[in-house]
Amino acid sequence: MQCSELIPSDPYTLKLMEKQRMSSNNSPDNLRHKQLDSMNGKMLKFYAIFDNQNQQCDILRKFIIHVVSRRII
Repeated sequence: MQCSELIPSDPYTLKLMEKQRMSSNNSPDNLRHKQLDSMNGKMLKFYAIFDNQNQQCDILRKFIIHVVSRRII
């Protein structure tokens, strides 16, 4: 083989490199940021229960918590 000849690329290696590149785009951190970006500025609603049954009066209180999401960079 002469020095001026180019080595042909291996299709298997090319596919493997493409898979690795694609999987790095879908890492959990990237997905989490995409979810946060989609929720930015929206009203989020959470349901909660305050369980104080250890005390004498056995209180179970239901709460609805409203939060406006803001992503801080």
